[in-house]
Amino acid sequence: MLEALQPVAQKGIALTMAIFMSLSQTFSLGIVHYKKENYKAAAESFTKVIEYEVKENPLLEPALYWRSKCYAQLKEKDKAAADIKTLLEHNPAGPFSDLAAADYKALTGKNWSDVDTSTPERTWRSFQRAIKRQDAKAMLRCCTGRFKETFTQMTAAGGAAYWQAFSMQMGIMEFKGADFNKKKTRAAIHLLRPGNNHPQKLVLELVDKQWLIATEYRRSMEAEFLDPDTMSYEAKARMDTNRLRQLDAAIEQYTLAQKGPPAKLADVHQYVRDFDNTKISIVDGKPFVFAFPKKGGEPWVFNAVATNGKRQGRFGSQLKTVPEAEFKKMAMQAGIKIPQDWKKLTVTPADEKEIRALIVQLGAKSFKERKDAFDRLKAMGGKAGKLLAEAQKSNDMEIAIQAKKLLAEL
Repeated sequence: MLEALQPVAQKGIALTMAIFMSLSQTFSLGIVHYKKENYKAAAESFTKVIEYEVKENPLLEPALYWRSKCYAQLKEKDKAAADIKTLLEHNPAGPFSDLAAADYKALTGKNWSDVDTSTPERTWRSFQRAIKRQDAKAMLRCCTGRFKETFTQMTAAGGAAYWQAFSMQMGIMEFKGADFNKKKTRAAIHLLRPGNNHPQKLVLELVDKQWLIATEYRRSMEAEFLDPDTMSYEAKARMDTNRLRQLDAAIEQYTLAQKGPPAKLADVHQYVRDFDNTKISIVDGKPFVFAFPKKGGEPWVFNAVATNGKRQGRFGSQLKTVPEAEFKKMAMQAGIKIPQDWKKLTVTPADEKEIRALIVQLGAKSFKERKDAFDRLKAMGGKAGKLLAEAQKSNDMEIAIQAKKLLAEL
């Protein structure tokens, strides 16, 4: 017990000696009561230590630990578990962490680290929770191989600044799906950073029925995770989207080179390249856009705007030219939203004033205010396009990111 108190006693030097002595005496009195099995009086003494109004209380953690022991003896398990939870959240790697984690398991039947490695998604979420708690032990339980070696070294050398930077990088990435190899012994998970449309990937391995983060994804692994029998719906959708992007870009290149659109799809074959990073959108000024019918069926590739009152596009397996009115009717029936050319929209002074105010609100401190501004701007559609395009260059990073995201959804 005394050995565990040595590091916290050193912190007490920063306090006045009188305060530290008062805390120590009250804490010691609690220990005396506990040894005499007077658990109620002991809990009251530890409570005084815990609630003592001092900026850095050097006896906070030991007082929480011993008060939880008192509550456990008094059959007040909820209070005991609450104290253990507070202690572990305050300092997950402190001198009492191992003892507290064992008591938490005894009181609740749950592991404090809350590590679940039964699926790739649960492993990633456990890994993120461990990062946010700065719980290196739990984080390493989610890893194997190269990742485990790397993080062991990094967490040993890292301080508060390391955890903050690490949390900003990994803690905000959203799980978007997983692809498995044919034997289902490895999985490639797709992680998306808010405001970024290009997912990052990590590879997990199945070790003793646990999915553990093993290494970063490399292009050379692609064939392993593209088995049609094991590919996820998200992966198939991505493949279809990439094919469509290639077709769209090939049609665009053909149109620019030949001064007109192709008569049939076979004409654009020589223009097909790897356009994985091509963004297809009228906002980018491209002459073609693509869409997926909500009711199913093949994707459509069509002119972004009508020419001479008509639209040309790929419907099913052939190119068609139809009057604008007929096209809109077909699009509505298929559930396809026709993109607006916001560059040609007229905005009233009143709308412009409201849009500018909402763009400023995108950078508000309150999440609720930011979300409200985002939703309202999204509802305005193309009317906000011109001002959102300007806002992409804002010095406020949050405003710039959200403006770019809104433009992509117009």
